[in-house]
Amino acid sequence: MDVRFKKLAEDDLEMVLRWRTKPEITHWLFTDIPFDMDKQREWFKELEADTNRMYWIARINGRSAGSFFLNGDELGFFLGTNEFKGLAPIFLAMFYSWWFDHGREKFIIHIFSDHERLKQVHYSHGYRILEINSNYAKGRTVCKMELDKKSFSGPKILPAEVEI
Repeated sequence: MDVRFKKLAEDDLEMVLRWRTKPEITHWLFTDIPFDMDKQREWFKELEADTNRMYWIARINGRSAGSFFLNGDELGFFLGTNEFKGLAPIFLAMFYSWWFDHGREKFIIHIFSDHERLKQVHYSHGYRILEINSNYAKGRTVCKMELDKKSFSGPKILPAEVEI
């Protein structure tokens, strides 16, 4: 299995926006956005100028699978198609392994507290809950979780490439 994290490019914007506006994806994200390519291009220009934020397209065997992003220590991701849904734990383990090998000390995530399957994936990698915030986004409760390098318990598997 060839997994790569390709830096988000302008050619990816429509695909990511299509994913990002799917109801089954936005249900688990904190904000809902309209399908608006002009706004998407504006957002991308802001992203390119911001040295704290990085976005990638996860690719498996040459096919786009989802989006991963970092904003400081804050990690977010979503898989764009159901075809790769069961591979989230592997994508995450690869992402963590690579970054921990390259000097990162921790990751922070915020997820809806009712997303039990994803919480279990994060627990299996060594995350712990830092706090729970009710009525955080969309009127729902959110867990803030942290994974540090010493606590990472996922499999140590590396992707073929991570573009920086």
